[in-house]
Amino acid sequence: MIPSHPSERLPELMAAYAAAEYIVPPLRCTIRVDELCPEADAWLEEAGLDTWVFITAWNPWSVVLPQEENAARHHKLLALVGHLPHLHGIGRDLSGAAPDEEGLLVGGLSLEEGVQLARELDQAAILFARYREPVQLVAGATPPNLTDYSG
Repeated sequence: MIPSHPSERLPELMAAYAAAEYIVPPLRCTIRVDELCPEADAWLEEAGLDTWVFITAWNPWSVVLPQEENAARHHKLLALVGHLPHLHGIGRDLSGAAPDEEGLLVGGLSLEEGVQLARELDQAAILFARYREPVQLVAGATPPNLTDYSG
């Protein structure tokens, strides 16, 4: 049963996002919440940046959408951040309960800019890190009406 309001799912979703892995093939790294990511730090240093955000546009609030809609949402994400240094990545739920999601590691975004981007894309959370600091899971968009996405 879908909860009457998405905010009821937020603790469950945040726990799932915290347990997930975020794979960035160009850096040959796996990003995990509350851990350092030396490969991302090296990328930031090389680019002369000090922050990054990992975000997906897929499946807002973890409501699985059709592939075509997710592709269109990813295209929108690229349109919004394509001018910034970015690398393609994959969010992976290790429990297998949710499908892999395409995402981007975007360099140079502040925490506030990352949260704003999450709001624009109806994403419940983002990953954020500063150079040589552990990865943070940060709440993003205000919960929408889930029926907006569930058909």
